[in-house]
Amino acid sequence: TAWSAFGVLDVMFTKVSFTDSKEVDLILKAYLPRIADMIENYDSNTVFHTDFRPEQKSFGITRIEAIKFMKTIIKLGNVEYAIYFTQTCKALLYFCWEYLWNSALHKLTEDILTEILRS
Repeated sequence: TAWSAFGVLDVMFTKVSFTDSKEVDLILKAYLPRIADMIENYDSNTVFHTDFRPEQKSFGITRIEAIKFMKTIIKLGNVEYAIYFTQTCKALLYFCWEYLWNSALHKLTEDILTEILRS
């Protein structure tokens, strides 16, 4: 499942001593492309109806949590890790138009773009 990527990261980080930055580096480099892909391509099966659109797919809590993780990675300022999310930033802008009423998505996108412009 989509959550398994975060679960695996949690398990791996609990087994890794944070003094061994090479191992953490390898874990991040292995999973960041998967997380970026999850943000860009995750398909939520939940559909709901609104007054504004007859049928709207849910953006999904999994994507929101993955974007929060992305925001943290970008905020760290490590270009080597942040580079995995270059195409994802473009997708986030697209998602803001596709999910007009998702204020959490809009706020996270704003925070990420602000952080990129600050660096």
